[in-house]
Amino acid sequence: MADIVKVIVSFVVEAQTITEETIMGIREIVAVPLLYFGLHYMLNKYTFDSFTQTERNLMTILFMTMVFAIRASSSNITLVILQKLVYSFGMGAVFNVPLMEFYVKQQQNSTKYVLAAVCHTIFLVIGVTFTDIQLTPILGEHPFEFLVKFITATDERFTIFKYWIGAFVTVIPAFVLVSSYLPLDVRRKFWHYALFSALAYPLIIDPELVSLALVGLLGIFLFVELQRATKLKPFGEFFASVLKPFQDKRDSSGLIVVSYLFLVLGVGLPIWFNGATGLNESCIGLITLGLGDSSASLIGKRIGKHKWFNGSNKSFEGSAAFLLATGAGLSVMRSLGQNSYSDSTIWLTSLLVSLVEGTTEMNDNVLVPVMGYIILNVLNRY
Repeated sequence: MADIVKVIVSFVVEAQTITEETIMGIREIVAVPLLYFGLHYMLNKYTFDSFTQTERNLMTILFMTMVFAIRASSSNITLVILQKLVYSFGMGAVFNVPLMEFYVKQQQNSTKYVLAAVCHTIFLVIGVTFTDIQLTPILGEHPFEFLVKFITATDERFTIFKYWIGAFVTVIPAFVLVSSYLPLDVRRKFWHYALFSALAYPLIIDPELVSLALVGLLGIFLFVELQRATKLKPFGEFFASVLKPFQDKRDSSGLIVVSYLFLVLGVGLPIWFNGATGLNESCIGLITLGLGDSSASLIGKRIGKHKWFNGSNKSFEGSAAFLLATGAGLSVMRSLGQNSYSDSTIWLTSLLVSLVEGTTEMNDNVLVPVMGYIILNVLNRY
């Protein structure tokens, strides 16, 4: 069906569900289909082959949930901050779209530098101003002041933050320098292991810090990807050259590289779903992507001989590695007090999620953690 027909059908369906207990008002009911299909259209137009149809639907649903399900009065503060930062990023990007289209058509470097400076200025002014307007009334202080107080609230938290900064300026540049000597799957899965190493212990002792840090990391990655995808001077071409060795065939098929954005979302969503309590399901994204998915890829490519029946390149051996790594990771986290699941829940979840990972053709960086989160909740209830 054409999008306009889908919008009309959505209005009809919504009208039949309105009761006295309906949470959304008339404005939200009108806005939901229009915003959904509008965003879907924008993703389809500007990201080209970067997302599959299913992934566009997934991203649109996540955005709609963020818009209509997060409330400053009742939601976790991390989610509120995430929501407002996404709004600010979106506003800055939208105001830059006409200028960016003009920038891409230019041939002279001098003109491109001038246009790039204007783009950065617009993005920065709109982003900072809009963030300040949205968050200051909620936080009771300027967002930067809140961030400084949050990071320095305890000595332990500040120590973790300093370790992160130290690793960022030493380990990552060193790995980038030697990455050309390593196989592609090792280069790609390094980031999974790095994220696991950086967040596993802090998630146990200070889940709020990890939750907010993932919001910041997602923002940094979005900004870097915007620069890389548009080749915006002076940093765009540099980011493109640095990140190119880590791209596989799927990443190179479209304008946007989604793998590392989905990696942060996959690790972050279970933590954000749990309200940054750090208990039970929060670690499932970190375990399945940091240990399970990485082990499946590295082992499956080297010793995997028996492929799944759906024509996938993934193997039974890789899925077995995923199962063992995920189950072991959840068990170790339980011994450290992060969750209280039984052995049967841990290993049945690991088995079911390994089957999802082994048979799906979608980008599993989001699908696998969310499925793991759902399965853990269902098994824990019943």
